[in-house]
Amino acid sequence: MDKLSLLLAQLLTLSVVVASAGSGGHPDRVSDNLRPTQLHFYWHDRNLGDNATGVTVAQSPTSNISKTLFGMVNVFDDPLTILPNETSDLIGRAQGMYFSADRNVSALQMVMTLVFNGPKYFGSTLIVMGRNPPDDLVRVLAIVGGTGIFHSVTGYAQISTVLDASSIGYYIVEYNCTLTYPENSYSS
Repeated sequence: MDKLSLLLAQLLTLSVVVASAGSGGHPDRVSDNLRPTQLHFYWHDRNLGDNATGVTVAQSPTSNISKTLFGMVNVFDDPLTILPNETSDLIGRAQGMYFSADRNVSALQMVMTLVFNGPKYFGSTLIVMGRNPPDDLVRVLAIVGGTGIFHSVTGYAQISTVLDASSIGYYIVEYNCTLTYPENSYSS
């Protein structure tokens, strides 16, 4: 199997179900009875070293003495992969920022755009926001919109840390996303 066929087969694991049944015959219309779409992938954040994909861009005068790093702001451009290993096929990038927003417990406020690549999703995005307490086993972030094939979606991302190698500044987070389309929406 050539590389393009393999990539296409892997992207089909992230396939978006677009049905025309019950849509008045319009081929791009999402069916009113469309079941939620599921996406599964891994986010890799590396914030130390020459290959850092995330950097601290601001902090308060007391961030370094705060037990929660309160006031620290990080910006990232992190790879998204199909499998948890770094050499797995790249399916997109997570671009945005997170900042420590709680003075009492470790909790990050996340604001990001997931930018997908590949033949089916090229240029499509999901906008993800929410509170992420990284010490919790499972966290839930809101999906507040999207573009391209994900135009007008909402939903949520259940995330969990697969690898916490803070000593080398490397983290892998598993994303299980559930997307819903509004009634009478169109996909791109």
